[in-house]
Amino acid sequence: MNNLIVNYFYSMKRTAGCIVLLVGGIAAISAFMAPAPVTTKAALGKKLFNDKILSKDNTISCASCHLPEYGFSDTVAFSKGIEGRATTRNTPSVLNMKNRPYFFWAFAAFERTLETDSSRFDAYMDDLIAFTESEERGRKLFISDKTKCFDCHRGPDFTDDQFKNIGLFDGYALNDSGRYLITRKKEDLGKFKTPGLRNIALTAPYMHNGMFQTLEEVVEYYNNPGAFVLSPINIDSTLAEPLSLSRQEKADLVAFLKTLTDKRFQKQR
Repeated sequence: MNNLIVNYFYSMKRTAGCIVLLVGGIAAISAFMAPAPVTTKAALGKKLFNDKILSKDNTISCASCHLPEYGFSDTVAFSKGIEGRATTRNTPSVLNMKNRPYFFWAFAAFERTLETDSSRFDAYMDDLIAFTESEERGRKLFISDKTKCFDCHRGPDFTDDQFKNIGLFDGYALNDSGRYLITRKKEDLGKFKTPGLRNIALTAPYMHNGMFQTLEEVVEYYNNPGAFVLSPINIDSTLAEPLSLSRQEKADLVAFLKTLTDKRFQKQR
């Protein structure tokens, strides 16, 4: 058991002691009664994930920004960190991290319990349901050569785990250099990790800077990035030309993306 875990349980014990000194009498006995034992790494990880003690000033926990009811993401472009300071990038979801190769700081055992595979899409793939006409059109469009969505958003979690520049870097108004800050390679300017798309309908706002509030806005951007950013630097070649999607095609893509929401979140909302 490492020092982090030891300190965590010491803090719990110390807090219980303070309660005893305040309340006194018979109530003091219950204050020292241990809560249900944490018997697995996953359970400990969940407890730590929700505990503010791990932050520098004891004001926020992982769950303060990775909100379970919103697919373990946040609802604002930039989350509130310690000392009330805003983060520099949008908070990503931590769902479906089991097979991801890149991490910042994660509680592996707990996050392995956050896999989702019970969406309408999964039921469709198992031949349990049929998609609506719009959802089916959206699925076909998603994997088509016209949109090339599947070039990057593929596999069980709809990500290739690579880094791409989708045109949101111009060195001025959009000046987050992304992957370049790690590698210092010019070809990595403006590149960010391709996110998975499971539960994407829950995790607005979108993009690394949270600049889009809805899936409709995201689809509109991909339809014609040049209409949003006039002089992008190092944009991926697959986004060089507008897609020229019709209004119906845009709506169909959004309908398909919404099929990726796991049923456990559908029940909560």
